[in-house]
Amino acid sequence: MEVAYRTQLTTALDVTFFILKQGLPFCGHDESLKSLNKGNFLVLIEWYTQRNVEVSKTMIDNAPGNNQMKSPIIQKDLARACANEVTNIILNDIGGNVFSLMVDECRDNSVKKQMGVVKRYMNKFGCVIDRFLVVVHVSDTSTISLKKAIDGLFAKHKLSLLRLRVQGYDGTSNMRVAKSNRIVSDFFQYITLIVNIVGSSCKRKDKFRQVEHDRLLEGLKKGDIILYLTELYPEDFSLTDRIVLENQLQTYIQNEQNEFSMIQDLESLAMKMVKTGKHIVFTLVYRFIELALVLPVTTASVEGSFMR
Repeated sequence: MEVAYRTQLTTALDVTFFILKQGLPFCGHDESLKSLNKGNFLVLIEWYTQRNVEVSKTMIDNAPGNNQMKSPIIQKDLARACANEVTNIILNDIGGNVFSLMVDECRDNSVKKQMGVVKRYMNKFGCVIDRFLVVVHVSDTSTISLKKAIDGLFAKHKLSLLRLRVQGYDGTSNMRVAKSNRIVSDFFQYITLIVNIVGSSCKRKDKFRQVEHDRLLEGLKKGDIILYLTELYPEDFSLTDRIVLENQLQTYIQNEQNEFSMIQDLESLAMKMVKTGKHIVFTLVYRFIELALVLPVTTASVEGSFMR
């Protein structure tokens, strides 16, 4: 009995893993025996059973009537268990690193309001990672309601507010306040126009990347990087840290300036530092780069994280 149950559970988990990895729905509109389209979960269970003798001995017709392992409740439990495991992997990958939250408002098929949350952080290899974390149903998508939902999210997953550096939002209800200010409204209109113009042409995008690369390269050679960030985040960089950081940066530039021509952006610089172990030698330089990379600087970057 125990072996049969293990086979059933393993089969259901295999099918669940495939469905989740492909981003497919579980249930069909009609899961009755006579249905021609019972949904992905049941169809895959039947397919699996027909092609594996050991599975066929324990599933569907050969399974106990009170232990079919295919009801909608079981499907939801399996999906929820997998979601919890994925969430734990993401949280463990973040560890004690700083991170940012990107929040988008949306509605499901039943027109319920909900909030999608993506976390941005740097992993141990120096790569910038955007991970979809959770969808939370909210009463409305006002700033207060979203904040309350985020507070609950932090409490549930034991996330530290001390490691959070910024929250980025996308959605009309939260942009309405900004648009009430003429100067701020004009700013967002210009940003939108620039993003649309540059993004509509491969030639313009390549030109923009080249200009950004040249600007970054020149800034690295001169040591004239975006250091004012250290003043905005005093909890990360004390007055002493800022002085040491400036000295570390100058030393790092002198040692590595011949390699800067191979650097495309800050992320590739961070990855190179990890690969060569320089992130340990120049800890404050790496911490500064990490902070710069986890900040979503535009609403376009927030939207892009949900489209990946």
